[in-house]
Amino acid sequence: MNTRAHFIAGLVGPMLLAMSLSILLNGEAFRSLISEFGKSPALIFLTGIITMLGGLAIVRLHNVWTGGSEVIVTIFGWLATIGGLVRILWPRQMSDLAAGAAGTSFPITVFALLPLVLGAYLSWQGWRHCLDQR
Repeated sequence: MNTRAHFIAGLVGPMLLAMSLSILLNGEAFRSLISEFGKSPALIFLTGIITMLGGLAIVRLHNVWTGGSEVIVTIFGWLATIGGLVRILWPRQMSDLAAGAAGTSFPITVFALLPLVLGAYLSWQGWRHCLDQR
């Protein structure tokens, strides 16, 4: 993994871990948070700007399609860019989607599992070299 990929993984990994742990520790409260979030197209639009900006920063710094960990970082950047763009272009529709998701009986913890595993892996990739240098 190159230096840029390590740096990005070291930022994205802990963020995904924190997000996943929050969902796991606050399952029902998180469902309520999604419901409140879904009531505000303006908030969805704003988070779209922030998400797209972060995704574009990752893609501009690291658009590498070879290697295991490096591809994961690139895919994360592109998904953030596209996800942010979708929120910017269709905030009302995303609001309706979030409201519908909050009303389902689907276990919210399932949504925490992929980011938990991905966050742990990226954290390890991003921070292991920093810890080895000590």
